[in-house]
Amino acid sequence: MNNDNAQLSASQFELVVSSKTIGSLTTNAKAIKQLVDERIKQYDISSYSSNDIAKCKEDKAVLNKAAKALNDKRIALEKEWNTPFEEFKETIKETVDTIKLAASNIDAIIKKEDEKQKAAKYEEIKAIAERVGLTETGVSLSLVFNSKWNNKTTSIKSIEKELTERVKEIRDALKALGEFGENIAPAAIARYKEDLSLTNALTFANKMQSEKAQAKDEQTQEVIVKSESQIEPNCVNVVQAPQSEPDSEADAIDAFNDALGIPPVVRKPVVFPKTYTIYATDEQFSDIEQYLTDKGLNFTNE
Repeated sequence: MNNDNAQLSASQFELVVSSKTIGSLTTNAKAIKQLVDERIKQYDISSYSSNDIAKCKEDKAVLNKAAKALNDKRIALEKEWNTPFEEFKETIKETVDTIKLAASNIDAIIKKEDEKQKAAKYEEIKAIAERVGLTETGVSLSLVFNSKWNNKTTSIKSIEKELTERVKEIRDALKALGEFGENIAPAAIARYKEDLSLTNALTFANKMQSEKAQAKDEQTQEVIVKSESQIEPNCVNVVQAPQSEPDSEADAIDAFNDALGIPPVVRKPVVFPKTYTIYATDEQFSDIEQYLTDKGLNFTNE
């Protein structure tokens, strides 16, 4: 940059007012106001009725004309009064804009250099992240990056220390999530790598574990119900109760023996097998077998 006498200095920007005269205006504005305050009462609506429409219109015109004349005069005088200051104001505005543009152009150079230094520092941080093992964890540097690392006052040494501690936390978290097993751990770890919140990841893993356990219980119950509905029929051979000889034949034999003085013959019941096919559960079969036993019946379970 050229440092000759043409260079501007801060003192040259100080505005110096060599002559200033505060405006003085002499008018009859206050006299007019006082006159209006005194006379306006005669224009109160209580002074008019529906029979005075013509008078209403005439007075309304007078009032509107007076108000417009006063306001137009005020606008014209205000414009004339403000013209010198508006010229001064515009001159200062243009000067300030010129100065700000120059400062903005210089600032662009500063920011460009700033970004260049930040980019170089970021490359250093990336190398540190790889060296301390962040890359091995599969976690993106952007998730652990601290904006304060961009500050010139933050040293590379302190950044490396912070990154090392962060990597240890991440590894511990990944190890804890790995305990959930191959069915849950991959999803839980993926959830953790979204925001590095171990609390959120554990909540996710526990919920997933609970849902899988519930699904397994429901599946097991379904298999049990299906198995019970497909039980092959069990056969139970039940021996029918003994049957006696026909009553008429027995009575005839008894009468004949009695006539000959022969003691009555004790007849044994005729026992023969008969097969029934019964469809029942184990518990029901147990009840049936107990019933047969209580009745003194012989049976076989095939």
